[in-house]
Amino acid sequence: MAVVKSTMWLLQSTKWHRRMTHVNFKNINKLAKHGLVNGLPSKLFTNEHNCVACNKGKQHKASYKAITAVSTTVLPA
Repeated sequence: MAVVKSTMWLLQSTKWHRRMTHVNFKNINKLAKHGLVNGLPSKLFTNEHNCVACNKGKQHKASYKAITAVSTTVLPA
């Protein structure tokens, strides 16, 4: 029963994170604490998941592909 409640809470936490355009969980907790959003539960929201959209937003450039073969030719000077 505890696992079901924690899973439901994680889904609700994710739902509010997405509804508020991927705002930081610290800010969501401040809004909940002060009762500034209608319908937002006053429980503590935690960041226990990896949001793909947030991770892509933090990535500044595409990662490099791994080199599979090393060239051993010497260029003439």
